[in-house]
Amino acid sequence: MKNNYSILSPYFKSIGIIFILLIFSFITTIGQIPQTDFRLQKLNNLYVGVDNPLDIVSMNEFDSISFSNGTIIPNKFSPTKSMSFLITPDKVDNSGESKVTIYLNGNPLDEMNYRSILTPLPKVQFARKSNRATFCVECNLEAVMKDFDYDVHFEIISFDLVVIINGEQIMLTSNSNKLTHQQKAILYQLTTGDTVFLENIKVTGPGGIRSAEPIKVVVQ
Repeated sequence: MKNNYSILSPYFKSIGIIFILLIFSFITTIGQIPQTDFRLQKLNNLYVGVDNPLDIVSMNEFDSISFSNGTIIPNKFSPTKSMSFLITPDKVDNSGESKVTIYLNGNPLDEMNYRSILTPLPKVQFARKSNRATFCVECNLEAVMKDFDYDVHFEIISFDLVVIINGEQIMLTSNSNKLTHQQKAILYQLTTGDTVFLENIKVTGPGGIRSAEPIKVVVQ
């Protein structure tokens, strides 16, 4: 029996060592599991001037939250069962340092960094078409946002109308999305086939005042 035991002893010792290593590995792995899951509901980036919904699922209780690049408030209308917030960045941060931090009794527990970027620009339309349109002297310019996950709105606050009459380029400015009386007067002088350029189009919306793409309109 002594000989048998002495032969098996190294085997049992090896099993014991392996078991201890597995337990240590399991404990280490548990320690590496993220304690907090930060989940943006729609896209992977934050958009400046937009209420971005964020869900937080945390293994730890927390009593306050902060955002380094704007405001963060509870999302009262969230359909999820987790803690939900609305994050609104103030400015662009392409470095990815817009930080959400959760706290307990004033002590930071966990954090997550995001990029804060501008929304796509809207498409400017005239007479309900973007590039080539039947000219309408009484029509207004519209800023239309398509295929974007957030419901955002832009307003056109100014644009330049450029035409060429008798070889002379004429540029007139409107400080709204509507044609001015001077612009309309010029347009009445145009004939079929003439081209009108709408340039230097300024829109305001999330992210402030921005420049939209110019459009070309052909008189028909």
